[in-house]
Amino acid sequence: MKVKLLIFSIATLSFISSDMVRADHFFAITFNEEFLSINPATGAGTLIGMLDSSMKGFGLSNLGAAIYTFDQNADRIRQLDAATGHTLATIDIGVVTSGEGSIAFRRDGIGFLSRSFVSINTLWSFELTIPESTAIGDMSFGIDGLDFDANGVLYGLSQTSYNLYTINQTNAEATLIGPTGLVSRTFLGGLTFSSDGTLYAVLNDALFTLNPNTGAANFIGPVGFDGVSGLTAAMPIPDAVLLCGFGIVLVGRLRKRRIF
Repeated sequence: MKVKLLIFSIATLSFISSDMVRADHFFAITFNEEFLSINPATGAGTLIGMLDSSMKGFGLSNLGAAIYTFDQNADRIRQLDAATGHTLATIDIGVVTSGEGSIAFRRDGIGFLSRSFVSINTLWSFELTIPESTAIGDMSFGIDGLDFDANGVLYGLSQTSYNLYTINQTNAEATLIGPTGLVSRTFLGGLTFSSDGTLYAVLNDALFTLNPNTGAANFIGPVGFDGVSGLTAAMPIPDAVLLCGFGIVLVGRLRKRRIF
């Protein structure tokens, strides 16, 4: 009976970890100082809260459960509360910029930031813990969406040609994947991979999936908010805490029953 209970409990914990930990929560930010949740099945946006300051944040990316944007008004990285949109931390990485762009974090914690303003288009790498930044190189066009796939390949969405590219992380060289076919859209946007490898793009006021092999876009639906300038798929802290709490309770109960 004890062996069966242990097997059942481990199986239950395994089911919850695969179902809950991998659950994607889509968040977006707008140039109208709004922090949104996004339904990836319909594209519909829901207002979570207004940002604390007029930051004109571009790009949105998560590092673990923490969510970050770049405040181009203050030239600072802002960590945002997933539950409210309030600023939790402000970090100066030494980048002075304006215009539009995006940010993305590699699995090792190194961040990448693109900036496009008139004819100046630059890619930086940065670290939050030091903090510091390094200019990698200039590009011939602006990138308004960045994200990494599961293999650590950096993808970028052009602000001018609406093409999808891979970006060399050492010299900022872009390699064309293909056109999205969205040349008629006003461009503000973001790019994110979900945990199942699907590539999503939000462009101004609508959500799409992009084929990472061809660039071709598939319309999902309207967001319902204009000027969306960043998108990320993240697991917020409450899910992780809930999972951890369940594991602690489970172990406690098993010990009381003298299973180990």
